[in-house]
Amino acid sequence: MYNRLKKIRKTIHLTQAQFAASLGLGQSTYAMMEVGKRDILDRHVKTICALYDVSEDWFRKGEGDMFRTPYDSFINELSAKYNVDPAVRNFITCYLELSSHDKGVVSDFLAKIADYNSKEKSADNIDSPSDAAEAEEEK
Repeated sequence: MYNRLKKIRKTIHLTQAQFAASLGLGQSTYAMMEVGKRDILDRHVKTICALYDVSEDWFRKGEGDMFRTPYDSFINELSAKYNVDPAVRNFITCYLELSSHDKGVVSDFLAKIADYNSKEKSADNIDSPSDAAEAEEEK
């Protein structure tokens, strides 16, 4: 992870002092992190990923791309703002990665579900014969 820390800094063209300052650290403390003489804490990982749109999987494990796609940041902001369930967040991310055709298929499917639910709701609101008789008696 130490090598990836240095790679992030170099990729975004910052000096150790600049990068350290963005994390609220001194340059010497940061320099020790880059060479493995100080631990990279979870809060450092989270801050770096948030500030520089770095993929946490890439930073921690070296998996995937270094930087998140632009919509990842947007989805993270919305998820935090609206307290979105992780399953819903994953659905949104998956949907955004679909082809235009597949997005159309999903949209059609969701429209059919909404239409079906709307019909069921309308059926639930229809007065039964006994309800109609009671309403007539109250008049």
